[in-house]
Amino acid sequence: MTAMLTVTAKNQVTLPVEMLVSLGAVRGDKLFFRLSGKILEVEKVEVGFRDLQGSLSATPVGKKLSLEETIRSAGKKEADRLKNEG
Repeated sequence: MTAMLTVTAKNQVTLPVEMLVSLGAVRGDKLFFRLSGKILEVEKVEVGFRDLQGSLSATPVGKKLSLEETIRSAGKKEADRLKNEG
């Protein structure tokens, strides 16, 4: 599937519904973008809040992280995992 997209004044693009349906993506889902040279790949990321539990096992016992820090760390781990897969 291909599409010609326009970059808006806010440097944004809108993916066509058909592409989102093909990805199985719905409102609120996270998409992972991988740039390889001039090729941009998109993948739906299957990470829910419950999936974050235990993802910071290297965090010292008693150290408290904010929700934002937890999500950022888990997102980086997931991005690293996807990068290593490709």
